[in-house]
Amino acid sequence: MAGAGISVTVYNGTTTPGLAARAADTLRTHGFTVAGATNADSQDHATTVVGYGPGERDKAQTVARFFPGAGLRPATTAGISLTLGRTYLTAPSPGASTPSTPSALPSKVAEDARSADDDPCSNLSYG
Repeated sequence: MAGAGISVTVYNGTTTPGLAARAADTLRTHGFTVAGATNADSQDHATTVVGYGPGERDKAQTVARFFPGAGLRPATTAGISLTLGRTYLTAPSPGASTPSTPSALPSKVAEDARSADDDPCSNLSYG
């Protein structure tokens, strides 16, 4: 799995309740270990940021892939942290299916189609 062996602490940097728990569930679904999920010291973060300690940039990049628009920020202490910002509120959920565009009808179906005006039963009489 993508996050195997990567432990992440998740912080909600917004005023939206439950955001850290939602992101933690996403991480667990993709094989990450969640060390904790709580509120950040402040709830005025505009963007989502993945913090990483010395030598952990590759792990931080792996985490960031699941949070579109997330930035990376080096830290002096070891570990990976994810601070969710307002951008996470509007981003599509990782792994969520996007509505698909209908494909074109096969030509055979289109050729055999008829309008409601061409209903063969419309002129039937009963009796």
